[in-house]
Amino acid sequence: ETFAGFRIASRSKMSAGTAETIGTGGDFGIGLGLAAAILTNGFGDRDQAVAGSVLLGAGAGLWSGKLLADHQPFTAGDAHIFRGLGLLGAYVPLAVVDITGTDNEKAYTAASTLGALAGLGLGNKLVQGKDFTTDQGKFTLLSELAGGMLGLGVAYLISPEGDGNSTLYLASSAIGAASGFWFMYSSYAPSARTANKYSSCRIYTSDAADERTR
Repeated sequence: ETFAGFRIASRSKMSAGTAETIGTGGDFGIGLGLAAAILTNGFGDRDQAVAGSVLLGAGAGLWSGKLLADHQPFTAGDAHIFRGLGLLGAYVPLAVVDITGTDNEKAYTAASTLGALAGLGLGNKLVQGKDFTTDQGKFTLLSELAGGMLGLGVAYLISPEGDGNSTLYLASSAIGAASGFWFMYSSYAPSARTANKYSSCRIYTSDAADERTR
């Protein structure tokens, strides 16, 4: 699959941003396929059905990522931020559901699935009209991870010894991850802003061609 993906990207002269967006779609498609299996009780506990759901989810995710990249050009940095919002959207609802004290696995799965979709939608909106560099996208993603780890550390320090309060750990790490992401995103957004509603990758090419014509 890796070799095939490399060949397809090379032959089609795919940009790094498009490739990263398609990969992000495939990764989340795997998660959504697995979530569908959990929510439907594993399709009657049939391993083949679960495996098929994951494969179909991955395929649908790759296809969706390609459609999105065709509609809205992404830089590699845009795609990293898009991924970061999806991950954040999948994680934050877990803390909300845990507050209710439920042990229902489906409640966690459904909340995380809906949150991931909402996060991806928000991520798509946040990169419109901006061209983030690869480093900016990576640092924003790493800042989200660092904020989450910091939140876990704070929860460990303030929780009583031996107290396995999952709500505290989930909430603290979720707040830390969201804060880390937003801090770095807000720092980079002004310099990444473009005059066009969508990514300016194609605008530069068009402008250069117009300039040569004149």
